[in-house]
Amino acid sequence: MNIEVELYCDFAQELLRGTHRLLDERIVKMAAWVTQRQDADPEIAGFYADEIDYLIGLGFVAGQRYITSTRSYWKLPKDQALNMGPYFGSTSIGYAAIVNAAANYWKHHEEWDNSALNPNAKHVVDILTKIRVDWRGSFVVMNTLQALGVKTLMELAPQLETWHANVMEIQIK
Repeated sequence: MNIEVELYCDFAQELLRGTHRLLDERIVKMAAWVTQRQDADPEIAGFYADEIDYLIGLGFVAGQRYITSTRSYWKLPKDQALNMGPYFGSTSIGYAAIVNAAANYWKHHEEWDNSALNPNAKHVVDILTKIRVDWRGSFVVMNTLQALGVKTLMELAPQLETWHANVMEIQIK
């Protein structure tokens, strides 16, 4: 591997890790606050839970940005890139596809007509449904993170880094 590729990979991974680390620090603080004060004022605790979901949404968007920059660098078609492993559990759904779907849900769900979903929205809903996330419920991106079996965004980064390595492997051959 040449030095340019190594530098790109290190830079991209460090940006993702740094962003996820920063968001996780805030999420942990907010979660502790919600846990401590939920009985005292459930309405305010709900606002903080909304903020946690918002921060997790930002984390999925950071992951989506990592995916997009990687596939663009290697000039890999989007569908091919998103369908690469590692795969979630026993499904044939790649973590990259799930991260992309969660980011798109978070960014666009408020503009959807739930009675007549457009093709992109249907694709997002299909992926979320396959991993058993209720896309019509509350805290969808928070529930997506939980469905993946991770508690923090930093725990998701290794799956994306493995995906990145898989992309590089087919591109360098």
